[in-house]
Amino acid sequence: MLMNENKFEDLGSGVVRLGGVVIWANNHPYASFNTWTSLLHKHETGLEYDDDVRPSRVTILKAWDQLKDDCG
Repeated sequence: MLMNENKFEDLGSGVVRLGGVVIWANNHPYASFNTWTSLLHKHETGLEYDDDVRPSRVTILKAWDQLKDDCG
């Protein structure tokens, strides 16, 4: 749904925005497409973020293709 209604916007340093969600898109496919908030929280506290939801592998592949189309 989010990818159908929005385009990726490159924010630099491996971070993109899709709609209102900021996403880590670097180190594909191993750590890509985690929300930036959850990664910052884990880095700062060492704890998992409560809302840390990682998309399925199929969704990550679709998102990667759309990211390449939207951002070049």
